[in-house]
Formats: sequence, C-alpha cells, structure tokens
Amino acid sequence: MALRFPVLLGLCISLSGCATLISEVKPERQDVIGIYEVDAQISWNRRNEYGNAHDGPAMTWTSNGMPVDYLLFFRPVESGQNLVSKVFPGLPFHPFDYLASIKTYPSYESSMDAAQIRQLFVSTLETSRLQDVEVSPARDFDFGGVPGKQSDISFRRDGGAEMKGRIAWTKHDDHLYAIVFAALAVHYHDRLSGPVDRLLASLKFNPAAS
Repeated sequence: MALRFPVLLGLCISLSGCATLISEVKPERQDVIGIYEVDAQISWNRRNEYGNAHDGPAMTWTSNGMPVDYLLFFRPVESGQNLVSKVFPGLPFHPFDYLASIKTYPSYESSMDAAQIRQLFVSTLETSRLQDVEVSPARDFDFGGVPGKQSDISFRRDGGAEMKGRIAWTKHDDHLYAIVFAALAVHYHDRLSGPVDRLLASLKFNPAAS
C-alpha cells in the first residue's frame, strides 16, 4: 500500500486536460479502493493517480485542494515494503515534496509493535524532508472492527506552513493498513477534524476484501 505522486499529476488539478483525474465524493457511504467502507460525512474530491480507482496503491481525497488538506487511504503494506514504493518505487510519501524520491525510506516489518510502527511513520515523514515532525504516543483505536492505533501528527512543509492531522492504522494478517489525514493548522484542521473523526468512526473493512 504505497503512495506515489508524480510531479505532472500534481499539476493536473489546475489543468483542464487532466480533469478526469478528479471526481466528486458525495457525503454518503463510500467504498474506497475495494478495501474500506466509510461514511464520507462531507463532500470530497477524489484524486485518481492512475486513471482507475482500483489501480493505485493509495486513494487521495481532498476537501479544499491538496496544498490545503488531504485524506489518504492506503492499500495493505506487506512486510519488507515501505510506505512509498511498491509498483513504481521511489516517489514520496508526502505529495508536495517530490525531491524526496531520491531518499531511501524505512520498511515496514510484520514483527513491528505499535511503538515501532509509530516510529515508521515518523521516519517516513522526516525522510520526505518535512520539518518539526511530531507524532503523539499511539492510543487504542477501533480500526473497522479490528484493534488498531491512532496518533496525532504535526509537521511543517518547506516554506513553514504547519500541517496537523492524525494517522489511524492496524496490523492485520501481517499487513499494515493506514489512513492519514493532514490539513493546514490554521482554520482548515479544526474545520475538518470533526468530519474526519466521524468518518473514521464509521470505518469498516469491505466484506469482499481479503
């Protein structure tokens, strides 16, 4: 369950020729990449990295545009894989630091405990050249009926913009599942925090997902 954001796709949001990469997510029950089911709570815009909603390693939703906020639904990460590369290795965890593609990211291992998985997120964010990365101690979280964990996160992008959000994750059948939310700390995080909390509370695994 990796995340990759090529530079040209990052530009597509503002180019009419790439409009097919963005589609509306209505505030109703949604299937997400055939793995998760959630109540969207509010309207979102779904960014489709590969032209087919089930082809990409992660699905990205945004309410106000990705420089402002994003909600990332990861596909299962297998032991030995990192949070960045799977099909096309070397592209960044954080969608706005494309130069991070030259870095080497830490890998998830199925033997990791909650503290080690938390550190995996910290190291991945730091490798993406984000600044002042903070991830709170993991607390218990019901991840779609499976015992999981949740941590608050904060960091600064290049230029100093502060982002706040959270990471929810679980280790299930030796795979790592994760959902990441981040938004500009000024105004947007507080505005979206409630809907995201309710969305996460509604989370279930798709019964068809293996």
